[in-house]
Amino acid sequence: MIITATEHHQPQIFIKSIKRTLGIGCVFMAFFGDQLITTVTHRLPNHCSILQADLFTIHLAIRWIIDNHLDYSATTIICNNIGALQHVVKKNNKKKSELAESIIRSTNDNIIICWKKVDRNDPIQRKLRKKQQ
Repeated sequence: MIITATEHHQPQIFIKSIKRTLGIGCVFMAFFGDQLITTVTHRLPNHCSILQADLFTIHLAIRWIIDNHLDYSATTIICNNIGALQHVVKKNNKKKSELAESIIRSTNDNIIICWKKVDRNDPIQRKLRKKQQ
């Protein structure tokens, strides 16, 4: 499910990818309210795109949700790349990546993926950016 609004009384996972000279950094940070639960970072090769990095990070976040048994209640994954979310919900399966298909197969009604425009003053966005450096 993809929506554009979130509730703050449920676990939230923020994802971010950024291209650097050494490759693409991607991170997700999981919060319950204001409490940071975990941070997971990865470095991807230069030939990867931001779209691939965001899809990979969404996939990792979903795996983390399932592995930690948080899929029994609403958990929100928040992404600032609307293109990644549009790719996941594409109707034409021939143009959809295997990673996007995997995201769809592994989610249930309790895993919510939403888009949020980047706010450079948002303290969570600042933390995400610092984790990738």
